[in-house]
Amino acid sequence: IDNIFDRLNRNGEPLTGQELRRSKYHGTELLNLVERVSKQKFWEMRLAVTDAKRMEHYEFISEIIFQQIEDKCLKADQEILDDLYESYSKQTVDWAAVEERFIAITDVIESLDIDYDKFRVGGVSHLYGIWCLANHCEKNGVNPDTIKDKLSTFYSTLRLCASNDANVKKYSQSMASRTRDRGQRIKRFNALKDYLGLK
Repeated sequence: IDNIFDRLNRNGEPLTGQELRRSKYHGTELLNLVERVSKQKFWEMRLAVTDAKRMEHYEFISEIIFQQIEDKCLKADQEILDDLYESYSKQTVDWAAVEERFIAITDVIESLDIDYDKFRVGGVSHLYGIWCLANHCEKNGVNPDTIKDKLSTFYSTLRLCASNDANVKKYSQSMASRTRDRGQRIKRFNALKDYLGLK
């Protein structure tokens, strides 16, 4: 039934990639995890800017889960997401461990105390970079309290639009176009990491 639904909708009224993936992978541990962690209070609040009816919040959560598992920035591309869903839905994965670490990374983000409205960094392109930074911190035992003030200064400087700091410029350039390309995401993450003096 799911396969028929998938074929009909690819040729009829267009559905989003995530709507089609929800049909195809319904009931899998991967999709169950995506939908479960999307209900965390932090992510419900931060992803309120997305179109939940078109499952954009599930798509973004999928992207950061794959970033966590693969430990690298990935392009926001429907074909790439399709391939990752297909691959990981067939693998034996300790999804409980993935969820535990997802929660730990989210805790790091919350501990950074970012003023998303003040610095206008609540969009998914900014959130992806923040997620990568938090993943790096959690993996390497970096206490968020040691960097949160400097991170706040970074975003404050970014919004002044008059900084000569190379990392602030690099970050700003990464937000100018194709913000969801892999290269731009890497540039954004490296700008944050380097500004904060993280190895």
